[in-house]
Amino acid sequence: MAHTFRFRLDSVLNLRSQESQQAQAALGEASSALVARQEDLALRRQYRQQLLEHQAGAALSVRDIEAHWYHVRSVNKEIETMERECLNLREIEDNRREELSEALKKQRSLEKLRERKHDLFRENLRKEEQKQMDEIAQRGKADAAAH
Repeated sequence: MAHTFRFRLDSVLNLRSQESQQAQAALGEASSALVARQEDLALRRQYRQQLLEHQAGAALSVRDIEAHWYHVRSVNKEIETMERECLNLREIEDNRREELSEALKKQRSLEKLRERKHDLFRENLRKEEQKQMDEIAQRGKADAAAH
C-alpha cells in the first residue's frame, strides 16, 4: 500500500513563492534606481565643485561672472531636485523591502504548515505500518498456537 503525501495548499504555497520572487525583483529594481540616481547626484555635485573652483581662479568680466553664477544656481536647483528624488526612491525602496518581508513571512508560514502536515503524515504512516506489523505478529502467534 503506497502512500504519498499531498499538501492541499501547495498551489497557495506556489503563489506565495511567486509573490516573494516578484517582491524581490521589485526591491532590486528600486535599489538599482536609487543607486543610479545617487551616482548621478554625486556626479552633479562634483560638477558643481568644479564650477566653483574654475570661477575662483579665473579673471572674468562681470557679465561672465553673472552668467557663471546663474549656471551654478541652476546646477544647485538640479541637485536639490535630485536629492528629493533620492529621498522618494529611498521611500519606495523601503516600501518594497517591507513588501518583500511580508511576502516571505507568508511563504514561510505556509512552508512550516506544510512541514508540520508532512511530519504528521509520516507519523500516521509509521503508526499504520506498526499496526499492520502487530497484526501480522498476532496472526503468527495465533496460527502457531492453533497448530
